Amino acid sequence: MSLSLVTAPRGLPVDLDEVKAHLRVTGFAEDELIERLMKTATQRLDGPYGKIGRCLLTQTWAYTTDRVSREIEIPLAPVSAVSSITGLIPADYTVHRLRDLDGTVIRPASTGSWYLNHAGERVVTFVAGFGEAPDDVPEPIRTAITMHVAHLYEHRESVTASAISLSETPQAYEDLIAPYRKWSF
Repeated sequence: MSLSLVTAPRGLPVDLDEVKAHLRVTGFAEDELIERLMKTATQRLDGPYGKIGRCLLTQTWAYTTDRVSREIEIPLAPVSAVSSITGLIPADYTVHRLRDLDGTVIRPASTGSWYLNHAGERVVTFVAGFGEAPDDVPEPIRTAITMHVAHLYEHRESVTASAISLSETPQAYEDLIAPYRKWSF
């Protein structure tokens, strides 16, 4: 099993102006730094290696599997479309649970077993993400990204010394992303 990015998302789920407003930054001198921090905070959550294991903005992936089974489970969510499956035509399969955070599955279209007739490696090309625009991404995720950027902006070193005791804000970053995390047992 492997995943490879075919088409990256266009843009980020948060906007520079909204992040600067949150940071209370009015000038342009630190825009480059803030944009890098926005990318870092987004990558921390987005895609198969992100903390929530989901695609945020629309992106295209290729999933390669040689596992023989009655169905193919797409390892990322939310999936908005299955573009193609090597060796199969759309009449050979049906796609279930599109846009579902619990995941999308592909099954044979008829009672026949596709894995007996079409054994071997499969490459499933699919589109995943909440949508094209930042506003399509759930607000708690966007807020978590903004909070992460603010933290990175204020704490630019890996270790800081302070006489002030800090505590986490209730219902902060982890609480915001928890409902969107992909869990596996």
